[in-house]
Amino acid sequence: MAVAAQPEVKLFNRWSFEEVE
Repeated sequence: MAVAAQPEVKLFNRWSFEEVE
């Protein structure tokens, strides 16, 4: 969960998620 706290990681995760969809 510590990774999710990082703004950069969160943004990347969101972008990756959108790409997968």
